[in-house]
Amino acid sequence: LCRLMAGWQADEGRTLMVVGDPKQSIYGWRQAKPRLFMASREGLPCGGPEPLPLTPLSLTTNFRATRTLITWVNEVFESTVMKSGAAGAGFHRAEPRPGAPDGPAPYLALFAGDSDPAARGLEARWLARQVAQALATLKERETIGILLFTRKHLPRYLQALYDAGLAVRVREGL
Repeated sequence: LCRLMAGWQADEGRTLMVVGDPKQSIYGWRQAKPRLFMASREGLPCGGPEPLPLTPLSLTTNFRATRTLITWVNEVFESTVMKSGAAGAGFHRAEPRPGAPDGPAPYLALFAGDSDPAARGLEARWLARQVAQALATLKERETIGILLFTRKHLPRYLQALYDAGLAVRVREGL
């Protein structure tokens, strides 16, 4: 960005818009880090005496998710990262678009012991039971998506889902 903007003058009318979402920091393997959002509030350091000023804009209305999912995400973030005053990092409550439909309740399970195979197996079997129960309530053309924290445990989850008689499609990177 600094090279792109080198030589820009404030009165030339040039602008640059950068879009990001600190709640997408789950993509840490792609260098997505909430601290970058916090640092951007101070400007873009480009080696000069002063950082290039940036004007942050917060988009608070979510147009893609259901009201139920937005409420759930707000609750999770407010009890975790936003609890420590991370609003400066761009973590803000999202509001559903007017007329947003309700949706099914999401599930979240966090088992301690990432390296503990027994805990991971319990979680995988719990998840398979939750998916099996949720399938009975799905409407036509609705699906269930599962996002794992890491791919290294995928075989354990797949086995639990297969053992529960569930058909699974794995989409890498999605």
